[in-house]
Amino acid sequence: MLKIRIATLKDVPSILELKKRNGLPSNEDLRALFKVDNPNEKCRFFVAEDEGRIVGYSRMHIYRWNNSALITTVLVDVEHRRRGIGTRLLRNMEDFARKTKPEF
Repeated sequence: MLKIRIATLKDVPSILELKKRNGLPSNEDLRALFKVDNPNEKCRFFVAEDEGRIVGYSRMHIYRWNNSALITTVLVDVEHRRRGIGTRLLRNMEDFARKTKPEF
């Protein structure tokens, strides 16, 4: 069963492998984005898991200074596309941004 959740630092190797499997460069330092401590910006990753395997991920930045969010990445493994996974990742990011806005 598919599960969408906030990613953790432990997910980075699986995210990089997903990018590689789908022909995307994996040279970006994603670990650094997990560790950013900026009071005006937060970066969040979400993963889609199917039977314990990461089959999709998304990334967004939330900005306090102008109360906005920027979705930078949505990637679903080629073998799992056209099943609504990307839509679910987007909805989770939207919900997270709405809930985080007042607490930020």
